[in-house]
Amino acid sequence: MFNWYVKNKLGESLCLAKWTNSTMHLGIGKNHSCHHPDPHVVPIEEVEADPSALHNSSYKRKVRNQMLNGERPSECDYCWRIEKTEKYSDRVLMSKKRLALPYRKDIITSDRYDPTMLEVSFSNVCNFKCAYCGPQFSSLWTSEISNLGAYPTSNNYNQINEPQILDKEHNPYIDAFWKYLPTMYDKLHILRITGGEPMLSRHTDILLDYIAKHPNKKLTVVINSNLGAPKKVIENFIEKLKKIQPSVKKVEIATSGEAYGKQAEYARDGLDYQQWLKNCNYVLTAMPKLRLNLMCAYNVLSVSTFNLFLKDIIKLKNTYKRVQLSISYVRHPDFLHPSLAPKSLIGLLEDDRSTIKKHFNNETVQRFDFVIQQFKLESTEKQQQDFKAFVIEYDTRRQKNFLNTFPEYRSIV
Repeated sequence: MFNWYVKNKLGESLCLAKWTNSTMHLGIGKNHSCHHPDPHVVPIEEVEADPSALHNSSYKRKVRNQMLNGERPSECDYCWRIEKTEKYSDRVLMSKKRLALPYRKDIITSDRYDPTMLEVSFSNVCNFKCAYCGPQFSSLWTSEISNLGAYPTSNNYNQINEPQILDKEHNPYIDAFWKYLPTMYDKLHILRITGGEPMLSRHTDILLDYIAKHPNKKLTVVINSNLGAPKKVIENFIEKLKKIQPSVKKVEIATSGEAYGKQAEYARDGLDYQQWLKNCNYVLTAMPKLRLNLMCAYNVLSVSTFNLFLKDIIKLKNTYKRVQLSISYVRHPDFLHPSLAPKSLIGLLEDDRSTIKKHFNNETVQRFDFVIQQFKLESTEKQQQDFKAFVIEYDTRRQKNFLNTFPEYRSIV
């Protein structure tokens, strides 16, 4: 089935998400169509001349032409590697969706296209500074690196190489967004609001007000949130979401997690794990039709407690029936790749796979199979050295203690 679909609908290079999906990082003026390729810069002059360049940038149109000409863009290597194993890559999964495949004939003849699935980040304002994140997505990371400099890894991890337009400052990319939104809003089926932490951005409120005033009954609104904002902020935000419910098809919250307890709090600096669980329960109770998606950025720090994390998520799922799990592994930074974890922990991953197979769908199992493949790879000496350098500096800056938190990882530091 996999080979038939690729041969007859997509060929060796076409990914419909390059046309139908758009992630706009307005705080840094960047764009991409999924989370595997790095975001690319959209020059200000492009969006000032044509606001739709926020999605239809000259760079993205160039990559689209490569795909139409049978070339495989190097930025999409994540999917090419998965397809070598004849498993469904995200290219195939996203292209098969009802928001992409029905438009295939129009897509392959189009130089420009309006997205059916839009993810927008207005700024990096955030109350967390997770180990695998950085200044482009977290204002706390920006502050730390500005004050203390980059981490002493081989590539100066999280060195600030691009200016961030602050949430309170005038932003020409946000100006272009408000001009582009009315022209493509009716075509949208999914609108995902992310950050930083979107609950802390004033622009999120403006967008929710727009949605409330402009009904789109085919639209699903998704909020990417760490669910770690102050209680009153979360409560007020939920009231906003209740107000837009009559105007849209459905509302979802996507939150993140991939480890348990103090191990999760080590990796996701700013997290109170038990409070996060309470907040998950709160939003599911406050909005009886709300779907909660748990996004796992599986990394070296996830391996030893992912089983305990799964137990909590399964309990949520059994209680509310509106909880789903989405698993990807961390590629950047490469010193947090799952392959760095002690190989003696392989039994935990095998047990986790059995748990996932019992409680979640086949797509989730396939995604975790790829995590297991990545775990089994041998890490490089460079990755190992960078991991040690990162942990030492991270502990010093954050007043943490890696070996007290992960005694089972003593062999890798």
